[in-house]
Amino acid sequence: MLKNPVAFRCVILLLGILETVPARDKLLFRIRSPFSWAVRRKPGPLTMKALRKLLAVNRARVNMSSIERAKVISYEDVKKLVAEGEAKVFDVRSPEEVANGRIANSVNIPVAEVEEAFKMDPETFKMKYGVNKPRRDEENLVFHCQMGKRGARATEIAMALGYVKARNYAGGYKEWSEKEGK
Repeated sequence: MLKNPVAFRCVILLLGILETVPARDKLLFRIRSPFSWAVRRKPGPLTMKALRKLLAVNRARVNMSSIERAKVISYEDVKKLVAEGEAKVFDVRSPEEVANGRIANSVNIPVAEVEEAFKMDPETFKMKYGVNKPRRDEENLVFHCQMGKRGARATEIAMALGYVKARNYAGGYKEWSEKEGK
């Protein structure tokens, strides 16, 4: 058993695995459901073994960032696809950011709108964004933002919606503008 349950709860709260539950004049703590398998079935304090399991699960979750989970495409590959006119490039930055520069022929869909946009029927998509909606098996579907994080999120959203070949240009517009001298 842990000798200092308050310190234990602080560590777990920092890791984001406990949630607070308001109760009469105090806060109770409980393990969030995805991690409940790692605790004892009987009520009571957590053991060091259970804590190690919780930390291992959470460490794996934290180490796998959005950028690592999304498929990534390099500057050279994006440049080649854009030059050949074969890329479907979606810029997920805000319209204000896009106003300062963009990759040629990219279509601006802010990251907050990606899920809604890719759920639209093809006619509505074309009417709103001025381009044909990509097919779910589109080979050259690329998302980018300024530095890669929002692009990775958009790529994950697209993949979850069935666009399994979607890729993230992790260098983003920052890398593009530096290498293109813009």
